[in-house]
Amino acid sequence: MNKKTLFIILASLSVLTTAHAESWYISGQVGHTQTEDADWDDSGFSGEIELDNTVNYGLAVGKRINKNVRAELELSYREADLDKFCADGFGCGSNGLGGELETTLLLANVYYDFMPNETWHPYLSAGVGVARHDGTLSASNGALSVSASGDDNVFAYQLGAGISYDASERVQLVLGYRYLSSSDPEFASFDAQYDAQELNFAVRVSF
Repeated sequence: MNKKTLFIILASLSVLTTAHAESWYISGQVGHTQTEDADWDDSGFSGEIELDNTVNYGLAVGKRINKNVRAELELSYREADLDKFCADGFGCGSNGLGGELETTLLLANVYYDFMPNETWHPYLSAGVGVARHDGTLSASNGALSVSASGDDNVFAYQLGAGISYDASERVQLVLGYRYLSSSDPEFASFDAQYDAQELNFAVRVSF
């Protein structure tokens, strides 16, 4: 974790513990993750990989700063299998194809809730933090064989929008979309991009 990311997370923790807020809350989420096709590079070779769509799970704790603004810390996880491997100059193949990418996110998020006095609340969100990518890859494509494994901690961020519904005074149901991205993780000499889109459902309980 780099110093910039650590500073941002610590600053967000300070906001959570010192803000004069109306209430704390906890949130649990489950959703659909679509990982974008990623460019890769390994010792002078390059190409593209495709990962399967997958499910994500997450927990968050947060605090309302005022009637419109919330701050939270989120921990979430998703695991996607390798679906396609393409190498520039060699085409796409599936011989010996195997591998997966596990991604764990720790994000400091800020939300802006519109229409705070209504039952329905559209929102915008943004967050920064760290992504831990743990990956394995094994693929053979004609004369080219690639094998890599390892893990890497890199900077990550999210931008999102959605809507929440007051099911009761303390319980909110949330449907949201967000775009995720991180710095390129490196596994020995192999490195690849990471970008994803998520559609999530969450239950938020205030206390």
